[in-house]
Amino acid sequence: MSIQLSHTTPNMPTGEVLVVIVNYNGGSDLMDCIASVLAQSVPAMIVVVDNGSTDGSDVNVCACFPEVSVRRAPHNLGFGGAINLAVSENAGNTIVVLNPDVVLREGCLQALLRALANRPGVVGPVLHVSTSGSIEAGWTINHAGMPTVQTPNKAPLYVPGCVLITSRQVFKQVGGFDDRYFLFVEDVEFCWRALLAGFEVSVASDAEANHKGGASAAGGYLSPSAPYRTSDMRVSLRERNDVALMIACAPWWWLPVIVPLLLVHCLAVAAGALALRRPGLAMSLLQGIGWNLRELPTSLRRRRSLKRSPHGCRNPHARLTSGPLLVRTIRVHGLPDIR
Repeated sequence: MSIQLSHTTPNMPTGEVLVVIVNYNGGSDLMDCIASVLAQSVPAMIVVVDNGSTDGSDVNVCACFPEVSVRRAPHNLGFGGAINLAVSENAGNTIVVLNPDVVLREGCLQALLRALANRPGVVGPVLHVSTSGSIEAGWTINHAGMPTVQTPNKAPLYVPGCVLITSRQVFKQVGGFDDRYFLFVEDVEFCWRALLAGFEVSVASDAEANHKGGASAAGGYLSPSAPYRTSDMRVSLRERNDVALMIACAPWWWLPVIVPLLLVHCLAVAAGALALRRPGLAMSLLQGIGWNLRELPTSLRRRRSLKRSPHGCRNPHARLTSGPLLVRTIRVHGLPDIR
């Protein structure tokens, strides 16, 4: 959904960096995240958008970091909605998005700023993920929307929304984050739309950050010593949002094939959920199909709202991967542990 940007906090010079941290029960992770931003050599305005935390983390921020602004959302806006709110209410030409379970390593923010100046668009750091014990440098998806770490030395389709940097110009041209997604896939759509508009999506190899992974929404990370863990919410929202993603970003000639295949895939997953005696998940998946049908006019408007460059329209497709990622994951890790 496109947003209208307004500057309701004019007391910050427009050249400064706006850091937006979306919080939901971030606990001590949030405190560590803020401390790591304050330790950077780059001055920044930090805004924590709290999506209805019940663990007192928003109150702790006010007590421990009086220089940090806490914006309590009227209700849980989801990830994209919270970012859109902060960007609309605060100035700053450079926007940094963080999850509360991310800690920036020394010099990370400065390296991200250098990379963004050299390659305008969206930039992420190299991520050290403690949940999976992996090092990640950009991501991609296959044609069914399943995410995977991008092949080394190949440009990423997207960088995860847990930590990314962009400019207000890019944010405005892309139309902000689609707040309909609530969680998952909105970072893929944001980066894909940036590519279509002719900007770059890249990883700064000299910028590093630690990411716990799965702090706000459990699961979703592969571990070499444990089964793949996920949740009903992750499965249903990813299946639902992948359809909206393709409508917003995929080439027109893909849509008559890819969208029906995604809907059939969703039905197959729903049937599998019933076989595993998870009727709630099956119902959520069917509701996701209904949601996409109702939201089709809005998805098409978002697609048409983007001013695309000729180069950008060709560039993103080469960054996708192919193959049955789900089959490979099950073969290596077994059936997922759905919580």
